[in-house]
Amino acid sequence: MIFTDVNWTLFGSYLLQYGKGLFDDKKVILSGLILPSFSMNRLTEELGIPAIMRRNYENTYLLDYLYESFYPETLTNVCLDLKGVKMLSIYYVPAFKSLLQFYKESGDVTHYDKLHALLESIIKKADYYNEEVRERYLKSINF
Repeated sequence: MIFTDVNWTLFGSYLLQYGKGLFDDKKVILSGLILPSFSMNRLTEELGIPAIMRRNYENTYLLDYLYESFYPETLTNVCLDLKGVKMLSIYYVPAFKSLLQFYKESGDVTHYDKLHALLESIIKKADYYNEEVRERYLKSINF
């Protein structure tokens, strides 16, 4: 799955996928169109993705950078556009939405609360998006 905004990355993704016939096993998803009715479960079933997200989230992924910043303030002021780095974090929301729903439905309150707090924190820090977009993301994770 490729999550993108409507910008140059969308054009590049479509060019490679439809113009060149590459990556036909990928699905391009416009992040701005993700609404509460968006179903990650339906999408993963449609693409035939095996259910390994839980194992990866709980045991494999290194998500420390979503909790803490590892960029010195002096470096970000001089040569690093931290906004560009931070913008990528919002893509975790639709990616982990189905796992959050799984935790809710299975009654795994501990993992649900931890993941919900992480996603909520990501959304609230996404000050590069307007309030309406952030509110849509927040509504999408409240089941």
